[in-house]
Amino acid sequence: MNSARVLADALTLTRALSGAVLVWLGWALGAAALPWALATLVFAWTTDILDGALARRDPNPRQTWVGEQDLLFDVWVAVGVSGYLAFAGYISPLAAGAYLICAGLVAAYLRSKAFAKVVQAVPYAMLVLIGLLDAPLFGLLALAWIVLAITITWPRFPREQVPEFLAEVRDLLRNQRRTP
Repeated sequence: MNSARVLADALTLTRALSGAVLVWLGWALGAAALPWALATLVFAWTTDILDGALARRDPNPRQTWVGEQDLLFDVWVAVGVSGYLAFAGYISPLAAGAYLICAGLVAAYLRSKAFAKVVQAVPYAMLVLIGLLDAPLFGLLALAWIVLAITITWPRFPREQVPEFLAEVRDLLRNQRRTP
């Protein structure tokens, strides 16, 4: 196996750790850890960009088990963000739990990458918005990171990622129309 693929898998696995760190930050430090929670989220997003770039450098196109679970690790970070928000008192634990259970059930039923990506976006957006209000410097840094990431990945973003997402949504809608 190529060392780039091994490093890509290691970066992907750190996202699982990031999700756990986010929950711990909310539980142990609460709202005072908001800057750390935003930094952890930006770190997770960075590993997500880097692991994909490294994996594509491997001449062997076969995915590893870790690579096949990439979206699951991404969703786990969103679960971590939800846990942080609940433990830190930004949202009620009941609302966080209900959101995660409903999203999990619908995701299991739909088996849709597009739905999983939308599920991730909600807690991410909440954390960034709360950051803009309660820790403006860190909220702005998270927004700046998003703009920078889109800029850096620009040729790939509009040509591959946006059409892929739209195709997933289209397939999801077509499949739902066929389901009795």
